[in-house]
Amino acid sequence: MSNWQILLLGILSILIIDFLIHLYYGWKSVPLFESCPPFRQDMSGIDVSAVTRIQIPSTNGVTLRGAIFAPRQEPCGVILFLPEVQGCWQTAAIHASGLTDAGLAVVAVDFRNQGESDALAGYSPTHWASEYELQDAQEALSFIRRDSRLGHLPLGVHGVSRGACVALALAAREPQIGAVLAQGPFSRDALSLHFGRELLRSLCGPLARFVPDWHIRLTLQVTCFLSERRHGCRYLEISNSLHRLSGRSLMLTVGARDQYVPPRLVKQLAIQAAHIPEDVVWIVPSSKHNQERRVMGAEFDRRICEFFVQSLSRSSPAPFGPQQTTRIHRR
Repeated sequence: MSNWQILLLGILSILIIDFLIHLYYGWKSVPLFESCPPFRQDMSGIDVSAVTRIQIPSTNGVTLRGAIFAPRQEPCGVILFLPEVQGCWQTAAIHASGLTDAGLAVVAVDFRNQGESDALAGYSPTHWASEYELQDAQEALSFIRRDSRLGHLPLGVHGVSRGACVALALAAREPQIGAVLAQGPFSRDALSLHFGRELLRSLCGPLARFVPDWHIRLTLQVTCFLSERRHGCRYLEISNSLHRLSGRSLMLTVGARDQYVPPRLVKQLAIQAAHIPEDVVWIVPSSKHNQERRVMGAEFDRRICEFFVQSLSRSSPAPFGPQQTTRIHRR
């Protein structure tokens, strides 16, 4: 056997061993990748009696359910609210209730396999946003455009956690969305890399710094692929499309005590969206994940209301489609 054949055989052996290592640790990492912290909100004292209930057909024969929160006066804009994982349309009363006081209508919907919406057989959602949630958000957006009371109004979107990821992905595809508020958003690639490196550091100590990011990402790609097969979906990677939000009205919030989404990763999202982090990212003092309004209250309402009202006053109304009559109750 010649020297070059020996060298080629050695390289091939290393590549096979490396592949098997990625495959093994990718498979072992699936339970951690899919592990979701408890994000349940305290719904006690929430009043959602004065709403208009809605049903929206989505893909695969799934019907989405939600509600319209209407202001007392004629709305000056409409906000599509996308809830967090384990949340439901009623959590709009926690995160977005201040918007109706500012004259904005809020349309809140449950994603499929969540809350009151239909479940799709073979799909098991996780805290990672998938193409199914994006499809549901697109159908909710189409509902707004068809509605006779809402379809002509300037449009914004407000998402929380997983819903924030969907909100960013939706706005990147829909230029008629004039303003985007994302609470606790995250990129799948960046967040999984962050926790992957934390895990490696806990296992290997100082030696972990010698493992390059690309090597961890290869293992995580295997993990993501296996998880997608288990849950019957394809996960979104929002960082690939954030550049389309350049020049758009954007507000990102994250808790200073958020142990799930580090504030630095939210700042990275702002940079990927071609915005200056100091201009669009609000790190909410003392807040944990999804708890911005619980902690700041009036200040949170003031900031997001000013953001949407000012942004939508400068944006063009969403295109008005075929009318769909919906009666909006006034509170």
